[in-house]
Amino acid sequence: MDAAAVLVWIAIAASSIPLIVTVVRAQRDSRARGVAEEIRSVYEAAFLSGGPVRVVDTAVTAMHADGRLQIGGPGIVGVHNDVSHDPVERAVLTHLANSDDHQLNTLRYKVMRKPAVTGIASGLTDRGLMMSLRRIGAGPVLWGHGQATLCWMGLTTATTLTVVSHVHDWDRPALPFVLLVLPALVWGIVTGHLMARRVSRRVTKAGLRALRDYGRRSAGSTAPGQRVAVQGASAAGHPLLRTLLAASVAVPLMAATTGGGDGGGDGGGGDGCGGCGGCGCG
Repeated sequence: MDAAAVLVWIAIAASSIPLIVTVVRAQRDSRARGVAEEIRSVYEAAFLSGGPVRVVDTAVTAMHADGRLQIGGPGIVGVHNDVSHDPVERAVLTHLANSDDHQLNTLRYKVMRKPAVTGIASGLTDRGLMMSLRRIGAGPVLWGHGQATLCWMGLTTATTLTVVSHVHDWDRPALPFVLLVLPALVWGIVTGHLMARRVSRRVTKAGLRALRDYGRRSAGSTAPGQRVAVQGASAAGHPLLRTLLAASVAVPLMAATTGGGDGGGDGGGGDGCGGCGGCGCG
């Protein structure tokens, strides 16, 4: 079993080290591309804080706060005043004008795939505040989660082998097999999940610094949209809107990572959106 334990350590090291190197290089590439570490709009703060859905929530909250949107109990969004102040608000109004489905969930899912939202991610990526989805791809995320899953399975197997060897009184090492491989398996689990999460968020260290600075600058703001951008659905002032945003937070975010549109010639592009889980996403 000593030889088996050595093989486990080698296998986990052979997976973990390249994974770490891949993620670190992606972050370095992002820093090298960065030309500014300052958040330029409330929507950039929303994207870094909670991903593409948070951007839509910010616009909907701001429009609801000044009376341009009305929201009913079942989550139906209605337009009271079709004036927009920026491209994201325009995308919200365009969806409501062209769709028969005015459910808040549908609105969030559709609008977060529009160029008005996906373009925000592209700008953040160009300035080094987010990692490039095109450059890093989904590989490290699958790699990290896969490594962690295999290590969990390995921990179960090692425990089973240890119990069986004890019951049958097989030739055993000075330490039980599970203790010989436990540090390596725990390292593999932690490293896998940590690296996968770091890539899933896509927010670089520069992005985190910019987000903290923005949070300090806007700490005294009472604007509902501003508060939702940084703090999430719980900061929406209106009780019904807060409840609906929190209840619909399960909108599938991974669809946004395609950066694609949803028909009608209104496709997204570039580095699109991230899940964020998320991006601090969540």
